[in-house]
Amino acid sequence: MKDLVYWLRKTPQPVAVLADDKRIEVPKNNRAWRDLTQTIKALEPSKLTCLDGQGNVIRVTTLETEDEKPAPSPEMSDLQLFAKLIAEAYDKGSKSNQPVIDSAMAFVERQSERLAAAEKENDRLRGVIHKQALQIAELRQVPAPEGEGSIVDAMIAGAIQAQAVRGLPTAAKANGANGAAAAAKKEAKK
Repeated sequence: MKDLVYWLRKTPQPVAVLADDKRIEVPKNNRAWRDLTQTIKALEPSKLTCLDGQGNVIRVTTLETEDEKPAPSPEMSDLQLFAKLIAEAYDKGSKSNQPVIDSAMAFVERQSERLAAAEKENDRLRGVIHKQALQIAELRQVPAPEGEGSIVDAMIAGAIQAQAVRGLPTAAKANGANGAAAAAKKEAKK
């Protein structure tokens, strides 16, 4: 009991207290109530009875022991049940989504690795293209050698033929390179 001193000192004040079956006389000194409460707590009774000078019962109370817990109110038990259900739902939800999250993370990691590899390949190809552009620029600056059979003439002829084959009707493509060259000459004359 939280307010044991208050309960004992209420009027009419007792002359003796029964702690279960043990009679305790209320002391008549300055520390009477403190000594009485310490004695009662030491005995750990389950029931207290206050008696007047003639031995009549003034009041009675049943004390809670530490082992006993107060009965939960219906509101409290509902609240506890609700909290328990929420905690269980959270646990189940986090466990059920974990494989999906792990799979998604693995996918993101694979995609990141592929993207890094693609960027690395792009950088390599940019270097190759830059190198070839420099070579083409260098070849354009060098005067073409005179005469037949030069490499530059062969490259130019091949490029013209490829362009001509792409732009000609299918009959010219069927005639092969000779037909393509003839068609290219016709196109050049127009």
